[in-house]
Amino acid sequence: MKLKAAAIQMDCELRNIQANLAKAESLVDQACAEGATLVALPELFSTGYRLEQEYYKYAESIPGPTTDFMGALARRHGAYLAGSIIEEGKVRAVPYNTAVLVGPEGLIGKQAKIALYDKEKLYFAPGDTATPFDTPLGRIGLMICRDIRYGEIARALALKGAEILVLTSAAGALDVTTQARAVDNSVYLVASNRIGHEEDWPFCGDSRIIDPFGRVVVEAGKAEGYAIAEIDSDLIVEARVRRGYLRDYRPAVFLNPSFYR
Repeated sequence: MKLKAAAIQMDCELRNIQANLAKAESLVDQACAEGATLVALPELFSTGYRLEQEYYKYAESIPGPTTDFMGALARRHGAYLAGSIIEEGKVRAVPYNTAVLVGPEGLIGKQAKIALYDKEKLYFAPGDTATPFDTPLGRIGLMICRDIRYGEIARALALKGAEILVLTSAAGALDVTTQARAVDNSVYLVASNRIGHEEDWPFCGDSRIIDPFGRVVVEAGKAEGYAIAEIDSDLIVEARVRRGYLRDYRPAVFLNPSFYR
């Protein structure tokens, strides 16, 4: 099976949800016009990132307004969209930074950010599950920004059958870690990252799509737009047969606490 995936790269205006959604819609429309059926959006694309003590004010239910917006776009194009938003928690004023996957049929799944970064720990509750979701495009796993730094998260998704990992990010640097996660798990990685600045916080862009052998197929650079490339499920099979990383994984050894003592 072959499909086109796109990683949206956009600057977001802090607190201006209407403007951010309009920009996201325009970029998704453009990517889908080029044939993309899987589209990744950046971390907190609807609200901006540096909200700090105001995060809870912008929290919403899932499903809710932003997933409804994503669902309308998905139905328009027959595509699947992923990105992260601020989700209302069970405890008032303790939200989650949650990645969502939405298709023409509506909300497919969600996963809260596991590896919270810096001041995020003061305002968000951490996630503690990593589960991929079945779609007509293949089984898709979600990660948010710093989650990429912990190989256990990507490995858990791959061991549960993920073939494509979508990273939604607002990072100051994307580096070889993205390639490592793809090659370690013989998966495609679609990484969407922000550009621009918020206060003293720069976002580097460099959104990219990486194949199961760890090769960067396409990169968006520093400009607003998107990286778009073909995903070929046969290449996933080839990488897993040739490399054998998942086949040879030994959970009884690697997940035993005594292995680390």
